[in-house]
Amino acid sequence: MSVLTALRVLPDPGADQSGDGGAAEGSGDTGTAGVSELLLRCQLDLMAQLLLLGGMCEWAVYVALGLPSTPSQPHLRSAAVAELLASSVPEWHGDVAKEAFLTQRLGLPRAVLDTARATHAAYRHDARARCAALLGAGHWRAAHALLASDVAPRLFLDGAIGELRSLLAQLVPHAPGLPDWDTGGGLFLAFLDVAAAPECAAEPRDASGVDSKQLETVLSQLHAACGKWPAMGSGAISGGEAAACNVQLRRQLVFSKMAATLHNRVVGVAGRGGAPGGAGIAALIGVLGVSCLPADLRMSGVATAAAVAAAAVQP
Repeated sequence: MSVLTALRVLPDPGADQSGDGGAAEGSGDTGTAGVSELLLRCQLDLMAQLLLLGGMCEWAVYVALGLPSTPSQPHLRSAAVAELLASSVPEWHGDVAKEAFLTQRLGLPRAVLDTARATHAAYRHDARARCAALLGAGHWRAAHALLASDVAPRLFLDGAIGELRSLLAQLVPHAPGLPDWDTGGGLFLAFLDVAAAPECAAEPRDASGVDSKQLETVLSQLHAACGKWPAMGSGAISGGEAAACNVQLRRQLVFSKMAATLHNRVVGVAGRGGAPGGAGIAALIGVLGVSCLPADLRMSGVATAAAVAAAAVQP
């Protein structure tokens, strides 16, 4: 049908049929519209038949690429292609031949396929797969929002640090343009760097064995994140709010674990006599100022801070 349209044997549904070369008034326009509608119906029927046969999703996409874009439906072709790709992800994703046909023979950008994967992952409520697909498609803001709110806390609690670092590394070059980077991906990245630093280090590394400026930065970011997403109060929640509440509780658990880790490192070094003077006290005060620090650790930290301060003023 595309060939016949190009040869002008059949009318082009997207062409303007109202010019001087059109059909006579009262006869040709109506006939052309009827033929155009018939052509569109034939293409849609062919797509449906290919899908019903199974295993031929790439050929259905091929037919969809020939759909007309008319003034009344300017996005028909792109919408049909996107819907077909998203609904058939399990069939073509991971199939080298089908993916090569879609990208090389049909010329679809890889980002289009990744966007379809993200849509399909959203249908299945698979946040990890959706985040990876959004990154592949170059949707940096959407990927970071999902990573910071859901994926990163899950990976952190599961101990999948390598996977978390890999996702964060893809976002780092785009960090300046990402909203809430410091309290999202930037916080996780800064904490992982601090947590991975050796506990025994020479100056200018103080208190917890990491650079004092680095420790100050991560504490500031953690404090800001705790203020942005305060702890949830008690009370009943409705079924529709359960998923959002789970995300919030998971995030608060991550913040609490981060604060506990920083507290234990700072207090541990101070308890062994490390980081004398103002550096040790400043580090302890910074940790104790984080609102998500568990109460029992806060009390022990206060006691340690008092002991360090007393040792600092002794002659």
